[in-house]
Amino acid sequence: FVNKPQEEVICPICLDILQKPITIECGHNFCLKCITQSGETSCGFFKCPLCKTSIRKNTIRLKWLLANLAEKIQALQASEVQSKRKESTCPKHQEMFYYFCKDDGKFLCFVCSESKDHKSHNVSLIEEAAQNYQGQTQEQIQVLQ
Repeated sequence: FVNKPQEEVICPICLDILQKPITIECGHNFCLKCITQSGETSCGFFKCPLCKTSIRKNTIRLKWLLANLAEKIQALQASEVQSKRKESTCPKHQEMFYYFCKDDGKFLCFVCSESKDHKSHNVSLIEEAAQNYQGQTQEQIQVLQ
């Protein structure tokens, strides 16, 4: 649980973060919508999609603690995506980095790459620069071996 808490709040049916989570008698967690739409039903019973245990329909209850946990994990994931996006954008222009200036050793957005500061510099796409540096690193490794 400590390493990947989001796995604890994933519905095994839709494989997304639990929405209106319920825990059934056998201990498995599902989205309320997923469990009510899935499976065989007869006379007030249905089978757990994972372990096939017979479950009484009237025992389904929403788990608010699990819902709160799922909500917090979803918010955390959204903030991680936002912070990663900020890391890869130009602080000056809020544009994505696409270029690398070999002269200055800096990542550049499109606006920076066209500016007078870098116009005469050796600028390439980040992917090309990475391949070039990988090649140089491999050559150095061979020399060292």
